[in-house]
Amino acid sequence: MKRFLQMLIACFSILGVTLACALDTPTPSPSVSTQQEQSIYRGLNAFSSYRRQATILFKGQDENGAPLEVQMDFLEEVNRDEQAQHRMSRIVLPNLPPGSFELYQMGDRQYLVSSEISASFPCIMLPQVTEQEDNVLKFDNLFEGLSLGEKLGTRTTFNGIEADHFRVGNLRLSLGTPQQWNAEVWVDAQHSTVLYFKGSAEGEFAIEGHAAKGTLSWEYYLLDLQNTHVSLPKECDNLTLKDLPLPLKILSAGWQGSQLTLKIAQSAQEAVNELRNALVQSGWELTADAGTGEVFTLSATKEGKVLQITIRSLEKGSQVEINLP
Repeated sequence: MKRFLQMLIACFSILGVTLACALDTPTPSPSVSTQQEQSIYRGLNAFSSYRRQATILFKGQDENGAPLEVQMDFLEEVNRDEQAQHRMSRIVLPNLPPGSFELYQMGDRQYLVSSEISASFPCIMLPQVTEQEDNVLKFDNLFEGLSLGEKLGTRTTFNGIEADHFRVGNLRLSLGTPQQWNAEVWVDAQHSTVLYFKGSAEGEFAIEGHAAKGTLSWEYYLLDLQNTHVSLPKECDNLTLKDLPLPLKILSAGWQGSQLTLKIAQSAQEAVNELRNALVQSGWELTADAGTGEVFTLSATKEGKVLQITIRSLEKGSQVEINLP
């Protein structure tokens, strides 16, 4: 499962779903003119809090004709007044436990939650960073835009909100080359926000590194408008920085598998000195300390946990790679 999560995090893809081939997918012209393309997240700024969730399911065959089934789940919770946000992406495969990756933003603190990354550190709190790499794949990145086609029926109410129901006129995907598709959308009559979006497509898709053929289906919901609260999960209970000291001026952070990678402002020599002191002061025992100039390595143990740290000099600042147990 870690192999799949690495692809999710490092390559900004999920199970090898390629995002590089955005395309306009043709469909028969609706009976009325299509409107200007809009994003899935259009109009969300009108709400101080909301929850979005989506599921994408692929069923088909790989290039060798073997059955292939992949489910991708997405969740986003936002409360602007509380300066809180939670995003989650999860992979579900037959005969394997789900692999998930979650990111919480609570004020100026950010928390990474994933037992797939580290059993010893299922929740990691990072200091505020200048630039945060976006490691959680979002539904918006897979369905980049749509335009409204034929209006279906009269104005209705969806989850207590006045909404108009449309057939999707054009759909811009980042998932492959569907030969045919069908989709509908319910749109907030006041803010033009997508409240519900469902559809299916048949064709060729890049799934888990395979040229897969089959059916892709999806459902997207916008829920709990003005009634969403974000709280940290139990994995973050009693969390402090003392178990994973990071006394660094972090510019950006990213993850690949069980490796946390930080780009920092300090030089490699400054970073290794600060990390060495912080580890010892936090009760870690150094078991290895080597390197000069361009590359330094530290190993430390504490209560059965083992950290492997590599610091590499960059043209500006340095890069810290922490392998978590």
